[in-house]
Amino acid sequence: MKKFISIVAIAAASLLAVVSCEKEKVTIIESDGITVSPTTLTLTVGEVGELSAVIAPENATSNLVTWSSSDKKIASVSQFGRVSAVGVGTAVITAKNGKSTATCKVTVNPVKVTGVTVSPATAEVYDFSELTLTANVQPANATDKTVTWESSDKNLATVNKDGVVSTLAPGKVTITATTNDGGFKASAQITIKKSDNLNIWVNDNEGKAEIEGGSKDVTKDFLKYSNGNVTWDKNTTGKIRIATMLFENGKSITVTQIGPEDFAGTWSFTGKTFAPNAKLGVTAGNNTKKSITIAAKEGQTANDGSKDITNNITITGLINTYVAEGVVDIDYVKKVFRIGIFFDGEKAQKVDTGKSGFDYITLLPELGNGWGSYNFCPVPFNGGTNKGWLWLTTESFSKMHYGKDDWLKCDGKDILGLAFCACKSATPKASDYASVNAAGGYDVIWQCNTGGKDNPGFALER
Repeated sequence: MKKFISIVAIAAASLLAVVSCEKEKVTIIESDGITVSPTTLTLTVGEVGELSAVIAPENATSNLVTWSSSDKKIASVSQFGRVSAVGVGTAVITAKNGKSTATCKVTVNPVKVTGVTVSPATAEVYDFSELTLTANVQPANATDKTVTWESSDKNLATVNKDGVVSTLAPGKVTITATTNDGGFKASAQITIKKSDNLNIWVNDNEGKAEIEGGSKDVTKDFLKYSNGNVTWDKNTTGKIRIATMLFENGKSITVTQIGPEDFAGTWSFTGKTFAPNAKLGVTAGNNTKKSITIAAKEGQTANDGSKDITNNITITGLINTYVAEGVVDIDYVKKVFRIGIFFDGEKAQKVDTGKSGFDYITLLPELGNGWGSYNFCPVPFNGGTNKGWLWLTTESFSKMHYGKDDWLKCDGKDILGLAFCACKSATPKASDYASVNAAGGYDVIWQCNTGGKDNPGFALER
C-alpha cells in the first residue's frame, strides 16, 4: 500500500513540474555589440592569421559569429576567423552577430625576392644555335618572380624575354638576369664555338659569319670568303636567296637570305567559293582560282596565342578591292616560316558591297564543328574572339595550303574558311553586320573545301 502511494506522489510531482515549465517564459537576450581582435592585421602572401570575436553581453542568447571578406582574392576567412593571405592588397574582414558587426583591416604584403641564380651557369655552344637559360628566383614563393634578360654583346648573342639565347658568332658572352623585385642579378657565362658546317638563315641585310675555311679566298653566288669570314651583301632581288660554299678543309656554309619582302608579288589562290556577288567579283565554284598580290607593309600588332606578332604583308585580290592584312612569321634559329591571313571583326574597309546601307566589308573566320555542322555567320554574330589568324601550312617557299588536316580552332570551333561580311561602319559592332549575298542566305565565303570534305582546301602557289 505504501509503495502505491509513493508512485502516485512521484507522478503528481512530475505533472506539476511540467505544468510549471509550460507556464515559464523563455527570455531571449539580444547582443548589443561585438568586438574583433586584433582590429588590424598584417600578413605576407601565403601566411595565415587568427581573429577572435567577443560578443556583449556575455550571456547573450546567440554566440554565433559569421565571418566575411571584402575581397577574397586578397584575404579569405574561415568560419572560425582564420585569415589566409591570398594576394597583395588590403581587405576588410567582418564579423557579424545578429545586427552587430565589427571589422579587422587586413594588409597583405608581397613575399619579397631575396636572390636569383641562373642555370646553367656556364655553357659551351656553337654559333647560330639556341640555348635556353632558366632564372631561379628565391624564395620559391616570391610574389613577383619576373626577370629581364640582357646580353653583354649582342653581336655575339641575343636573348629574349624567356631566356632563350640565340648565338651569332664565336666568342664569350655574359647573359644576365635581373629581378624586377629588388634588382638582384645573376649571370651565365656562354662560350660560343665555331661550327664546322654552318647552315644559317639570315634577313635580307648585309652580314657575315666566321668559319675556318682556309687561306684561299672563295666566291660562290652571293657569298664571299676571306680571312676566316664569309660575307654577303644586301638582298635586293625581291626573292629568297640560298647559297652553299664548300672549303678544301671539308667545312661548309649554307646561307638562306629570307625576309617578308621576298614573298611580295603575284600568287595563285585556290579554294571553294559560295554566295556569288557580281559587285564583289565573286562567282561560286569548287575550284575557284584567283590571282592575288602580296605586298610588304607593316600593320597592326596582335597576339596569336603565344606571342605578339606585327603584320608585315598585305593581300589583295581575294575579293574586290579589299586589302587583307597578313604576316610572314620567320624563325631564323629554327629555320622555319609560316604565312598567316589576319581577320579582325572590329576593323572594316569601304567597299562597294552592292547592299544598300552596308558600305563596308571585313574579313572573319567561318566556324563549325567539321563539315557536318558549320555556321556561315561569323564571330561577331556569335559573340566571341574578334581577332586572329588563319595559318597556312608550308610545303615550300612557293607553295602553302590549308585543309582538313590543318584546321585551327577559334572559340572552340574549327576555322573552315574565310568570310567577307558587309557592315555599316569602319569600326563595326555585332549589330552593324549583314549578309552581302543578294538572296540573304549567307556571307561570301572562301571555304577550305575545293569540292569534297577530304580535298586539300586552300592552295597558295607562286
